[in-house]
Amino acid sequence: MTTTTINPTTTPVPVKTEGQTWDAFTEAIKSAVEAEEARLIAEYPTPAITAERGTTEWSEQYFSQRRASDDRNEIISRYTAKLIVSVGEALDALVPNFDALRVEYEGSGDQGEGCTFDVDIKREPPTNTVVPFEGAKPRLAYTNDENQAWLQASSDALALLPDDLTEWLDETCWALAYSIHPGFEIDAGGFGNITVQRNADGEMKLTLTHADRIESVEEYAPQELA
Repeated sequence: MTTTTINPTTTPVPVKTEGQTWDAFTEAIKSAVEAEEARLIAEYPTPAITAERGTTEWSEQYFSQRRASDDRNEIISRYTAKLIVSVGEALDALVPNFDALRVEYEGSGDQGEGCTFDVDIKREPPTNTVVPFEGAKPRLAYTNDENQAWLQASSDALALLPDDLTEWLDETCWALAYSIHPGFEIDAGGFGNITVQRNADGEMKLTLTHADRIESVEEYAPQELA
């Protein structure tokens, strides 16, 4: 059985330049994905199945096809993760007090709920805290005006993203989460978020946080009722 190694060099990740429109940046991202997918197919084509079905050779060729597909999907997932990070970098360069780009997803009952988006803005800490009721933990004392201004700033930042880009993020983030946690929408389902944020070293990173809902069964001892 022949093993093929995929060239680790990938298509360059587009970076939003000063003066470039968001629409042009979105097109650059989509074109980059198409170019990377074409590169992977050219360098790591799907092996053909030529053997008779039901034979050992057929099984080997079938699983060789599966491996080729899985390997390509893993690389494209890592590449699209870099593209999502590039969107975060673009927001960071334009949005004052940018904190994070957060994409949340959810699925259950064999259905996906799609994604919701937030651009988080860093808040200036208030000068004091309050205790809302006796025994409660102190909380930050943001005024209503401060809170509304913070929510508006986040909304304005999110509005920078054109519909085509949010649609791409929706599909890509769902696919990225699904590639790592396949089938999470089945039965009780699962949920999570993808967050693009600078780490302690100042590097923009993408983090996937996921949770599965677990259905449990509790059995009771037999009871003789009559």
